[in-house]
Amino acid sequence: MNIIKTVNGKVEIRKENGTLVRTIGNGDATNAYWAGNDIAIQTKEKLNSVKIMEL
Repeated sequence: MNIIKTVNGKVEIRKENGTLVRTIGNGDATNAYWAGNDIAIQTKEKLNSVKIMEL
C-alpha cells in the first residue's frame, strides 16, 4: 500500500515506511486521493487523473 501526500503543491507517493517513490506535479496541486487504481489530483484550476503503472 502506498501513501499519497501533497507537499508544496506537488503530490508525493510514498511507501508505508516513508520512502519516497515518486513526485508528481509542477507545484499547483491542492489535493490528491486514490480513485480506484488511479490518483486524482486536484489543482487550482481543475481535477486531473493520473494512471499509475507498476509502482
